[in-house]
Amino acid sequence: MSDKVGRLRMLAVGLVIGAFAVFGLSLFKAFIPLMGVMLLKGIFWGIVYSVMPAFISDTVPDQLQGTGIGTYRTFMDMGGLVGPVVMSNLVDIMGYPQGYMYSFYFSTAICIGCLTLLAALRDCSQQLSD
Repeated sequence: MSDKVGRLRMLAVGLVIGAFAVFGLSLFKAFIPLMGVMLLKGIFWGIVYSVMPAFISDTVPDQLQGTGIGTYRTFMDMGGLVGPVVMSNLVDIMGYPQGYMYSFYFSTAICIGCLTLLAALRDCSQQLSD
């Protein structure tokens, strides 16, 4: 799909879905709405995990594709290790009932921040093509 629509557009759609899904985790308490939110979260991760390596391989020169993908995987995996520790500390500092809500709000803010970075990346890619 990202081949037809474009990598940046797919990432933008994925991040919007991710922001809604993560924010939805703080809103809903019943099982059925949480199933829908988790479905959206799965779509979000499916888009990000499939489009990002393709985007990197498109933007990195052919002789550096292995290095580019390796760097991406290293930092993505490092975020998967450090992220839960940071969120657990946030929950612990804020206190247990509301700390979980703040961690969802913080994650939503990260998705929105990534959208702004993606918009800046789009501007850079348009300038490079001109």
